[in-house]
Amino acid sequence: MDLCAKTLLVFPKNTEFMGKTRARGKVFLANGDGEMLELNEELEKMELEQAELLAENLALKAEMLELQTIYSGIQGKHDLYFAPPNPPPPSPSVVIPDSYKNGLKCGHEGDANRVFVLRDGAVTEAACVAACENLDSCVAFSGIMRHSHLSLWCIGCQVELGTTHSGAVAYKKTSGGAEEPSV
Repeated sequence: MDLCAKTLLVFPKNTEFMGKTRARGKVFLANGDGEMLELNEELEKMELEQAELLAENLALKAEMLELQTIYSGIQGKHDLYFAPPNPPPPSPSVVIPDSYKNGLKCGHEGDANRVFVLRDGAVTEAACVAACENLDSCVAFSGIMRHSHLSLWCIGCQVELGTTHSGAVAYKKTSGGAEEPSV
């Protein structure tokens, strides 16, 4: 099929041209069969639809601006009420067994790195754990906390345990409840 056979011609009927090519009166379209179609009504409908779409677009832009303003207000309140504390609170410290340090203690009697000492009747595993957890400076402790022929004791330390003491059971402080790796 030839492209030119489908070309439509637009021309004014019974009109004069004034200045720039502008038709006064009705505009018609002739199709390939010579049938005349009036375009004025269609063009007016399209112009009306275009004006309605422009008005609707302006209304939607105004609504979007209003929603953005509301969202900004809500976001500001959200940030105020749900923002994390600055700085975030420290993770709770937990004391756990440290089997790698069993057989070690915190220096010798009078060592400056010792942060607490419990002896005999005051010694329980729970009391020693609580003593270390409640002292920020305590990083580890060890002791003999079960009844034996030896006296009971536990000693907290502000550095890692490093002095040999046979039978001592070691514990360390961790952040956030980390567990001792299994071997």
